[in-house]
Amino acid sequence: QILQIFRLKDCPLAPAANTLIARREKARAEKNWKAADEVRDELLRQGIQIIDTANGPVWKPLDEDKE
Repeated sequence: QILQIFRLKDCPLAPAANTLIARREKARAEKNWKAADEVRDELLRQGIQIIDTANGPVWKPLDEDKE
């Protein structure tokens, strides 16, 4: 099975999700971990899991885990 993990630039999300991801990245850059966690939790509620990698964040839909 191929992992359904996407680089943020390679597979666009809805504009609202992209905005949240950008807000999370800004919070992480500023070391505002509470704000970054809050945004991550909101993305999870929307069914989007963010995975932080050395090359930047990637995402995958949560429902892929249920297969």
